[in-house]
Amino acid sequence: MGFCLLNNVAVTAAALVAAGERVLIADFDAHHGNGTQDIFYERGDVLYVSWHQHPLYPGSGRVEETGSGDGAGATLNIPMPPGSTGEHYRRSVQDLVAPALAGHGTTWVILSAGYDAHRDDPLTDLGLSSGDFGDLT
Repeated sequence: MGFCLLNNVAVTAAALVAAGERVLIADFDAHHGNGTQDIFYERGDVLYVSWHQHPLYPGSGRVEETGSGDGAGATLNIPMPPGSTGEHYRRSVQDLVAPALAGHGTTWVILSAGYDAHRDDPLTDLGLSSGDFGDLT
């Protein structure tokens, strides 16, 4: 929907799963990665986790969107309300992401990190600091 003309994260993940790997895509961007989600929505060998501001464009990434078919449960959307800070993100890693990872058998982690979740970004309303990006990585 306009943000990715070439989705290098999806290309890399697809190459890895073709080689028999199991991949986690961790997407901490202010916007939901609807294209990445769509590509892997029916695949269980890619665990897609998206933190994104909600409400915000493109309007996708509801908690109920969890994958289908072989990918049922392999999509984890974590909509963040405006003002969410690094502490909120870290807590979600502990409470939501760690349990999802426990049964996945991940062999590779790919980061899809947009820096528009920074508290100084003029277009979004999330509250991450520069240090929070390091912690999340």
